[in-house]
Amino acid sequence: MRRASEKWEKPIAVIAEIFARYHVFRYMEECFGIFHVEGDEAVLHDVEKYLTKKESGTGVAGIDE
Repeated sequence: MRRASEKWEKPIAVIAEIFARYHVFRYMEECFGIFHVEGDEAVLHDVEKYLTKKESGTGVAGIDE
């Protein structure tokens, strides 16, 4: 969440709401086997791809506060 907040220039509270709305925490839990050995940038990249798919191609920029 910290890295997403920095990169997307949104407050942590907004990132938390986005993550909750799109079930990012569940996704990260399911992928823990891979995520726990990757760095922050790699995990954020994966989360961005996940959100892009969830948003049907509009991407992270299409997620309103």
